[in-house]
Amino acid sequence: MHLLLDEALRVAPGLGELELAEASAGLRPTTPDGLPAIGEDPEDGLVWAVGGHRHGILLTPLAAEAAVGAAAGEPAPGWARVLSPARFAGLTLA
Repeated sequence: MHLLLDEALRVAPGLGELELAEASAGLRPTTPDGLPAIGEDPEDGLVWAVGGHRHGILLTPLAAEAAVGAAAGEPAPGWARVLSPARFAGLTLA
C-alpha cells in the first residue's frame, strides 16, 4: 500500500493534500450464490473461471482444465455443469 501511495504522490504531488478515508483489497471475488462460475457464457461465448472466493487458489487446477476445455469447444465435465455461468442468465449483476 505504501508503495502505491508513494508512486501516486510522485506522479501527482497534489494528492498529498487529500485524506485517505479507506483502503481495501477485495481479493476474494465471489458470485451471488457463493459458487464459482466456470464455463462458457451462453450469451456471448466468453469463458468464465471466476468467483472461487476463499477457495479459489485450491480450485485453480480444476477451473483451468474446465476453462481450457470450454475454450476448445469441449463439453463441460460433469462436476462443472452446475457451475456454468448460464445460471446467471437474466440476472442483473451490479
